[in-house]
Amino acid sequence: MFIFTDQFIGLSICIRTAAKLIADDLGAWKGEEYSESDVSPFRRNCGEGVGLVPLTAHEYANLEPIGIMKIACQEIENAMVRSVEVNQIRPLQVSRQFTGELKPENTFLALTDVFEWCEIVGFEVGETLFEYLETEQNLRTNMISHTNKERFKLENRIDLDQSRESTVRLSEEEINNLVIENRRLREGNFGVKHTSKVQSLRSIEKKTLLTIIAVLCKEAKLDYTKHAKTAGHIKSTAVFMDIAIGESTIEGHLKDIRNALASRMK
Repeated sequence: MFIFTDQFIGLSICIRTAAKLIADDLGAWKGEEYSESDVSPFRRNCGEGVGLVPLTAHEYANLEPIGIMKIACQEIENAMVRSVEVNQIRPLQVSRQFTGELKPENTFLALTDVFEWCEIVGFEVGETLFEYLETEQNLRTNMISHTNKERFKLENRIDLDQSRESTVRLSEEEINNLVIENRRLREGNFGVKHTSKVQSLRSIEKKTLLTIIAVLCKEAKLDYTKHAKTAGHIKSTAVFMDIAIGESTIEGHLKDIRNALASRMK
């Protein structure tokens, strides 16, 4: 059972995109694994030594699946549409053809409902759908921040207009002093040196946490140098604990452990 905090409530995804993400995460359909050709529309070639890597989750919206992947996407999409029609899933937004048929590309479901639906039908939720969830949360956070800034402007229009008028009467020297003061405030009151110290502290804290992770990995008999395999183990445990975290995120931190340990070796 997936348990989501309030920050994930209300995030949405259209049925068609959800079907593509779920299909890709499954890795196979009805016992037949996808070939490189099947998943090629959802991969980016990063050249020799790296090869094909998945596109970002939101890029799936405008891609057309092929082969076995196309069959999987269509059948999953049809199953989700049926779940909406029989009220197993309550959509956030519904769009229909004039004939009454539901438009899966314009019908949106709550992401939390999609996760629950996957659990009910026995689909294992993978990294791509989690990535979509995290990105949607970031988008909403940015949107709220922008809205608050614009609201502040509307609520304080008179004061802001008066402030702008007052700056017209400032001398060049006064304006220069204000610019310098503002720059220092942005740098944390103490200028660039202070910012550098803060960044240094953050780096030390990160290395300490990575060192602790390395110790815990050893205790759990997990080889942190085998990034993908260990990331998979950690991701599986996280899912069991109802924690949403992307496997690629875990793998990225595991790759940083070697340097962190090197800086702390006696």
